[in-house]
Amino acid sequence: MDTDLFTSLATWILYFIIYGVIGYIFEVIYCSIQAGELKNRGFLYGPVVPIYAFGALIIVATSDWLNWPWWGNFFLCIILCDTLEYLTSILLEKIFHMRWWDYSKNNRFHLNGRISLRTSLCFGFGGLMIIYWMHPLIAGGVGLLPDNIAILLAALLFGIYLMDTILSTIMAFKVKGMLDGGEIDVTAQIKKYEAHYYEVERRKRQKRWRKYKNNLKKKFYKER
Repeated sequence: MDTDLFTSLATWILYFIIYGVIGYIFEVIYCSIQAGELKNRGFLYGPVVPIYAFGALIIVATSDWLNWPWWGNFFLCIILCDTLEYLTSILLEKIFHMRWWDYSKNNRFHLNGRISLRTSLCFGFGGLMIIYWMHPLIAGGVGLLPDNIAILLAALLFGIYLMDTILSTIMAFKVKGMLDGGEIDVTAQIKKYEAHYYEVERRKRQKRWRKYKNNLKKKFYKER
């Protein structure tokens, strides 16, 4: 077993989860301020936004490889994140036949509603924060973990993330065709649908369990 390979993989998985959680927090705060009410964001049921995680890791890996000055990294972050966001928007629309976000409603400068000038600038400044401040702190913190702990923690978190991805994808397909993308906040609607769905399923499981216990009791007293 190549311990160094597993340790390196675990490190990047932990980076992915950490940046996904940070992205979720940022998305909730940003969208809640815009809407004037609390918004639960993200494709997944849990507090991880994969597109932010992928974006952060691409920024870290590419900027480290190119080693450009800060102003070059600023435009690099915009190009990388805008490309990722635009392609992700197209992919999700092709798969689910609905728009997950649409900047044409609230932004004057945008490209087909998929990316906007405002978010592009946020990506630029946010990317600089990741490169010069956030990632050194995160890398330092993750580096303090013993190798076996890092591998175990990464495996656990990735397993939870993978299960969440599967369940959230199934849920998105259940919603598919029920909502009109572009006119509403599809992400928020799916979150509401998820919460309602899982609450209904929880009550169904409780009802089935009570029925099962009652049947066992009846069978027990009947045999006595």
